Amino acid sequence: MKFYSKILSILIAVIFLFLVVIFSLEVGGYKKHYESAKYYSKAVGVDLSLTLAVIKTESNFDKNATSNKGAV
Repeated sequence: MKFYSKILSILIAVIFLFLVVIFSLEVGGYKKHYESAKYYSKAVGVDLSLTLAVIKTESNFDKNATSNKGAV
C-alpha cells in the first residue's frame, strides 16, 4: 500500500508540473513557441514538458536572449 501511495504522489506531482507549464504558456502568450517546441520535441524524441521547461528556464521564451557566458 505504501508503494502505491508513493507512485500516486509522484504521478500527481508530474501532472501538476505539466499543467503549470501549459498554463504559464497560455497566460504568457507563448502559444507560438508551444507549437515549435511540440514539433521539435517529437522530432528528436524528447518529452514536450521537458523541452518547454528548459526553454522557460534558459531564455523565458525570449528569442533575443543571450548568454552572459558566451554560450551559443
